[in-house]
This record gives sequence, structure tokens and C-alpha cells, in this order.
Amino acid sequence: METLLEIIARREKQLRSKLTVLDQQQQAIITEQQICQTRALAVT
Repeated sequence: METLLEIIARREKQLRSKLTVLDQQQQAIITEQQICQTRALAVT
């Protein structure tokens, strides 16, 4: 049986992985937003 500490450690690892994915997605959104802003400025 897993100890509480092992469960917490495993959960922390899962959450860190999710956080990494979210950071990457956020970076992609920021990049996309910058491209859109650049295009909008070019049009006006």
C-alpha cells in the first residue's frame, strides 16, 4: 500500500506535468496573439 507521502509525491508530479503543458499552451496563445496584433496593425 502506498504511503500518504508517496501519494502526495505522485500527485505533485502529475500536477507539475499538467502545469508544464499549460505553460506551453499559454506561450503558443501569446505568440498567436502577437501575430494577430501585427496583422491588425498592417491592415490599418
